[in-house]
Amino acid sequence: MCCRSQKTIFCLLIFICLNTFSQSVSESEFFIYEDGVQLPKEDDTHSEQIILSPEIPFITTKYESIYINTNGFLSFLLPIAYFFPQITLTSYSGYAIIAPLWADIDTSIKGGSITYKYTKEEHLLEKAKKLVQEGFPRATNFQPNSILICTWKDVHSHLNKDDKKNTFQVAIVSDGTQTYSIFMYAKLEFISAYSPTKLGREDRYAEAGFTDGTSQQTIVLPGSSGETAANLARDSNIGKPGVWVYLIGDRRRYGRFRITPAGSEDEAEEVLVPVQSPYSSNIYQHQPQNFYHEYPSSPSTSTIPPDAVECKTCSRNARCENQGNGYCCRCLFPYLGSGQRCERAENYPVVGKINGTINGHKIDSELQGYVYIEDGRIHNSLYNMPLTHSNLQQLIPLFNTINWLFGTVHRFSDPIDNGFALTGGVANRTATVRIFEVDNTTEQAVLNIEQYFRGIESGVLQVDTYINGSLPHPEGNLSVTIGNNNIKYIKRSLGHYDAKASPTYTLVSKIDANTSVVYNMSYEIEDNLSFYECPHNPHRSPKEIVVSNQDNHIYHSIEDTTIRFFTVTKVGTQAPKFDPCDSSPCHGYAQCIPNFEQNTYECKCNPGFLGDGVRRCDDVNECIQSPCHSNAICTNTYGNFSCECKRNYIGNGFFCKPINDEIETCATKVCPQFSTCIQDPHTRHARCLCKEGWQMTDDHENHVNGNYKSICKPKQCNEYYNCDTNANCLINENTQKYECTCKPGFYGDGYSCTAHFCSTDGDCGYNAHCLPDEQRPGFSKCVCDPGYLNDGTTFSTCVKDVVSCNIENKCHVNAQCIYNERIDRHVCLCRTGYKGDGITCRHEHSCLENATICSPSAACVYDAILQDNVCSCKDGFVGDGIHCAETLGGPKEQFLIVNQGQTILKVPLTASGSANNGEQRILYVPRMRAVGISVDCRQQFVYFTDTSGKTIQRMKYDGTEQKVILSGLGSPEGIAIDWVSRLVFWTDSSLKRLEVAKLDGSLRKVLLDKNIQNPRAIAVNPELGYVFWTDWNRQNPRIERANMDGSERKILVSDKLGLPNGLYYDHHRRELCWGDAKMKTIECVRDDGSNRRVLLTDQTTMIFGLSDGLQYAYWTDWSTNKIGRIDKTPSRTPDSVLLPSGGNGKLYGLVAVKDSCPSDVNNVCGDNNDCTTGQLCLPNLSLRAKRVCHCADNAGLQCLIRERPPPPPPPQLG
Repeated sequence: MCCRSQKTIFCLLIFICLNTFSQSVSESEFFIYEDGVQLPKEDDTHSEQIILSPEIPFITTKYESIYINTNGFLSFLLPIAYFFPQITLTSYSGYAIIAPLWADIDTSIKGGSITYKYTKEEHLLEKAKKLVQEGFPRATNFQPNSILICTWKDVHSHLNKDDKKNTFQVAIVSDGTQTYSIFMYAKLEFISAYSPTKLGREDRYAEAGFTDGTSQQTIVLPGSSGETAANLARDSNIGKPGVWVYLIGDRRRYGRFRITPAGSEDEAEEVLVPVQSPYSSNIYQHQPQNFYHEYPSSPSTSTIPPDAVECKTCSRNARCENQGNGYCCRCLFPYLGSGQRCERAENYPVVGKINGTINGHKIDSELQGYVYIEDGRIHNSLYNMPLTHSNLQQLIPLFNTINWLFGTVHRFSDPIDNGFALTGGVANRTATVRIFEVDNTTEQAVLNIEQYFRGIESGVLQVDTYINGSLPHPEGNLSVTIGNNNIKYIKRSLGHYDAKASPTYTLVSKIDANTSVVYNMSYEIEDNLSFYECPHNPHRSPKEIVVSNQDNHIYHSIEDTTIRFFTVTKVGTQAPKFDPCDSSPCHGYAQCIPNFEQNTYECKCNPGFLGDGVRRCDDVNECIQSPCHSNAICTNTYGNFSCECKRNYIGNGFFCKPINDEIETCATKVCPQFSTCIQDPHTRHARCLCKEGWQMTDDHENHVNGNYKSICKPKQCNEYYNCDTNANCLINENTQKYECTCKPGFYGDGYSCTAHFCSTDGDCGYNAHCLPDEQRPGFSKCVCDPGYLNDGTTFSTCVKDVVSCNIENKCHVNAQCIYNERIDRHVCLCRTGYKGDGITCRHEHSCLENATICSPSAACVYDAILQDNVCSCKDGFVGDGIHCAETLGGPKEQFLIVNQGQTILKVPLTASGSANNGEQRILYVPRMRAVGISVDCRQQFVYFTDTSGKTIQRMKYDGTEQKVILSGLGSPEGIAIDWVSRLVFWTDSSLKRLEVAKLDGSLRKVLLDKNIQNPRAIAVNPELGYVFWTDWNRQNPRIERANMDGSERKILVSDKLGLPNGLYYDHHRRELCWGDAKMKTIECVRDDGSNRRVLLTDQTTMIFGLSDGLQYAYWTDWSTNKIGRIDKTPSRTPDSVLLPSGGNGKLYGLVAVKDSCPSDVNNVCGDNNDCTTGQLCLPNLSLRAKRVCHCADNAGLQCLIRERPPPPPPPQLG
């Protein structure tokens, strides 16, 4: 009886324990949220834009705002109110999303609610910190300063079939450097949301996870998208049922970051800490040298503890950290390395001597290389290599360590550090290379290699190399080829890797013009690497690193006695996989989804499009489903839609509310120093934004009755480099914080450093004079006149000393209120094309005071828009008023050449605009998608982009002499030819940049790759040396201009733009014209952005390509699939040009081919001017020389070394 009773009690205890463990987190354990903002109780709505301060990192991007969406997820950049079953976490939609439970939720049913709050309340931050540290014990330094909490309480699914309810919460907590997500599930009664009335009719299970919209950065929680999703309320990754913690952002590891779940080996702090003491060996023939402690300095934390011996040699860019079992030096962001050597992640030259003997011949050569860290391209050259040394083309293993140091982490790998991130460029290497002929076990040669990498010195990685042994050397002229190969490095002990590999290569001996002998050879490589690794953090370096060398090229230049080696290197925890999408024929508006197991792929149309993904991706009219707020107007756009609140309502279109009279504007709002006021386009409220590199915080030194004012303080420069170019980021020994300090010879606060040297007033700007510098006897500086402010140099303008214009705006209508960092004040500056002090601005073509500047064929007239008298060409003449020409003068178009996907057509023109009969197809290539097009009027070639083949090609006007001049591009769209300087310019929408090359495709260079989102059309003006382009970024469409070398970039048009597609420059009228597919217009401005005029308004058209003739403008119309044209003189009616037979499908770019080139202009780059080998001559007419010589990106090291400034002279001793 007793036993039975004990057994009963024991079973009851087990039942209680099991039941307790499976119990979900209770709502009482949630973060307090009831005092937050509640979303409207509607189906498919979202919050207003929530401004995040400071910005938070999510995966690889910083975000300053976020939206809460009804359907169980948060989105960055834009709201996603409507429930689209097609858009999921794993559909790689391009949207950045945090999803605690993504399902079709409807809060208009039976009292469900969604509440959010963004706060800095200490008790909530402390609770979040404890939960984070339960999952990430190493995150001891994590001090959150903001938390966003959102709670879905008793919410129902759409249609509420079973009266089931869910209650869950998400908390996003960040310190500005790291971001963690905490999911809490109290109740999950439904996991499947049926939505028969929504766009798409399929049912789907709820999802939980994170994505940046790409397949590389998407992670889902266990059970997501399946029947076991309900287990999220019972399971956990920190031991608390229903609670899940993830590290979702770390700005210190951009480019190498992966979302990390709690409990994984790759914890938040561990992935960044350094590691061990120098590895020594007696295997070196030459005495190994110790380069680890060459530049010791004080660590950047508080006083070093007496037992922290390891930290006495920390780099000045590292800090000393306690690992629990000892201390280690850790490099501070953005530096990489062992902690004793910390270097910036930059492209570096590699230079060093090579000494030794090969086949009995003494080797005295020089190694010069260059590494590109962004994509792993590595170029190496061996100099002093005459024909007798041609067998040294087989020295491919010489560069294995350089590849290990600088290879980029491929997307199939787990998070991993390359050799440079582990060592800072300091390492020792020994290797033995045996060479065999394939299928022959007899050793043909053996080579011993020793290398000592001394780290970065004066911006260059220094390496000493010693080689000894032999290499095969058959008779004849030798060449070497090697395919892709992998080398696996295995960690044997602290700071010690070794590797064995057997790659094969081909050695070809050309005996004479008709005789060649091919040798199939094989290496047997034994490699040993040693470097410093902190003994108290041995897990930082991975157990295995696989180095993959791809696209290898070797050639021997006899003329300059140089052997060159080119490779692209990737590193990872495994070898990169074959990507079936590399050759996919997907539609231009589709994504390729790879299936790596079966080596297949699927083409899937982008969000906003429907079709098979290969032949068709048609625009979806989302407005049919009324996704916008009831008080908003929906406008369908190509691939998307927009919502705009109706008159007397404010919001972002997905949520609109009536306007009240309490809206604060920038005219009344007073912002703190180092900030600017912006009017939120959605809420229409004014808000203050600190300038980049600064952050908004409370002023604890000054307050009134406990109410603190907001101020902008600079971020520490080691976290965000915001110093002046003439300053260094150094540790302040008193505060132990990083601060910007002006370099010797300059003075200021470190954020603004000046050296105002001048000898005469002519060295200074307007309203300034050269006066003695009281702070530096014997020197003079430019000083603004009384009543004016600034530094007085020729690089800035002394402006009138008036009340800051963000407080009292007295700027002229043609001026802008701009923040001036040097005087810490908002000032009035005249816009481009105007001159004056900002209070008064005159157009640069103003003729009010001097009418003689006008052309004889122009008159001085008042322009109401410019509010000034300007020169305007008379009827029958065109131009800018300074220069006018007869309307019908100049080259006249003979025919059009039009891209139609796989086909390129020639369209002869008649007076009526009709085409001649007969097929006029000049090129047909299956699966080609010809988009952009331009012509070289001098040699009568047509150039076009192929986005499917990722190439740029050229051919004669009749289709002959077709040739690919550039390949391996991303998605080349727009193209423009400078027929004078013999250059080709193009836009790449995939790589998000503008590039330039010579007309034969050589000497390629990236001109611009910052702040470019969706570049498309491009045009040039060789006479003025300008390049123009459109960017149809839906959040900020614009048309920009720059010099042909990429300098002096300016926005010409940014307002009243939708989808600017086509673009041309009218050399005769001296104006830039574009076609807008959303606004349904063709408009023109002068090349300075002034005199905007409308050429065409037609609500039935959808313009893609645009080109100009002498009398007409021509465009391709996606609405009618025809070519439209309109007379460029005012008040004319558009008509169309008939297409000949020979093609079908969408029309893309077109060009009007004229009977001659525009009038000759001075060729400042004739015969490449005096630019040297490897340099591009690029026009820049703002310079005295009228051009610049820039090394091409593929020019090789010799060009780059010539372009580098000489190193500073050594200091004088004594």
